[in-house]
Amino acid sequence: MTNRGRPAEYRNAAEKQKAYRERKKVDDQRIELALALLADIEAQESALRNSIEYHVNRGHEIEIYVSDFGGSAGHAKWSARPYVTNGINIFLARHMIRTGALIEVRRDWTGTYYTLANKKTG
Repeated sequence: MTNRGRPAEYRNAAEKQKAYRERKKVDDQRIELALALLADIEAQESALRNSIEYHVNRGHEIEIYVSDFGGSAGHAKWSARPYVTNGINIFLARHMIRTGALIEVRRDWTGTYYTLANKKTG
């Protein structure tokens, strides 16, 4: 028991340090996983930009749509009219919205339409 009347979590400083190292190891693993997922999303963003730029250079009208329905599942797609419509990973779409890579054009009752922002350099 400690002075305050609650049970002691650790018998000594060595136990406390060991518990800290174990928690830190778990945290470090979670951070590595998050960084790996972010790298995947950034690679997908690069591929999407390349695809969209290909169609823009050919004069196609580009539309990026993100559904407001579906909660965490959501739905996102991009279209190069009149030829192509492809789905987008919803987490990629949300990442691009949060980072300013997509600019809102209009909203309707089903969702939001975006355009691709110019990629920031530097």
